[in-house]
Amino acid sequence: MASGANNALREVGGALGIAVMSSIFAAQGGYETPQTFVDGLRPALAVGAAVVALAGAAALAIPRRTPTPTPTRETPTLRKVPA
Repeated sequence: MASGANNALREVGGALGIAVMSSIFAAQGGYETPQTFVDGLRPALAVGAAVVALAGAAALAIPRRTPTPTPTRETPTLRKVPA
């Protein structure tokens, strides 16, 4: 169940990221000339890099889980059985 949710959110995030960066590219530039391409590409890449940096900072801010200590079992001692 968790794996499916993780995969779905990853797919939605990728599609949403491409859509946002494409809309920024289209609003700021285009494919008409090399200069308009660069004019659209720069802000789109800047926004993408900023989102990745924020996600990295958020990942570092998440508290780490401490491992649950496993209970220690006494090892059985072998007793000598009289013959």
